[in-house]
Order: sequence, then structure tokens, then C-alpha cells
Amino acid sequence: MDQLNQIPTLADLALQYGTITAEQYHHLQKLYSLKKKEDPAIPLDRLILSLNFATQYQVGLLKLIEDYLIIKRQGEIFGRIAVEKGFATEKDIEKALECQKKEFRRARLRKLIGDILVESRVITVKQKTRF
Repeated sequence: MDQLNQIPTLADLALQYGTITAEQYHHLQKLYSLKKKEDPAIPLDRLILSLNFATQYQVGLLKLIEDYLIIKRQGEIFGRIAVEKGFATEKDIEKALECQKKEFRRARLRKLIGDILVESRVITVKQKTRF
């Protein structure tokens, strides 16, 4: 996967949103690499918290942003396939992605783009499940 398609890690987001400094980021990256060798399942959020680089609230916000980016990326992929198959237009996908973004902001709902397209009658349930 190329870099443009990757979802930023919590550490990347923490740096991007000013939760941690560049120095803390580099320290975190090195430490995470070492800890990952010992325990491949170690979550990055636990390490950030254990180093007191962020509060639980800040990590929660960063995880929420990460969730949104994952859902958005999945929606973009789903949308591209829907357009390629002739089920939807680019404009339909843009509207659905915007709706997804608004729903996420409004109620923290992780609404999938396929569900939005079905609700707006752009595609059928059968078409959605064919992906």
C-alpha cells in the first residue's frame, strides 16, 4: 500500500494535532518498535499513556479521528468500486461521503458508505452485498 493510502497511526495523529512534540514522536516510534518485538499485540495508545505523553481524553479523541479515517478510506474504496460497476456516479459518491462525514461529526456514527447509498436509493441492498 502506498503512503497516500495508509491511515496515520495514533503517533502520527498525535504529532499532527500537536498532542506530542517531534522529539516525543521519535522517542515513541523507537520505543514502540522495541516493545513490538517483545509483544506484537501491544497497543500504541497504551504506550502513549504509559509515557504520559497524552491524557486518556486526548488518546480517545485521536482514536476517534483514526476511526473516522478508516471508515472514510473504506468508503472511498467502496465508492470507486460502485462507480466502476456502474451502480453509482462520482457525484453520488461525493454526496454519500459528505453525508458520512456529517453523521460522524453529529453523532459519532460510523455509518458505512454502502448503507448511505442504499438509504438514498442510489444502489440496492443486493448491489451493496455484491462487493
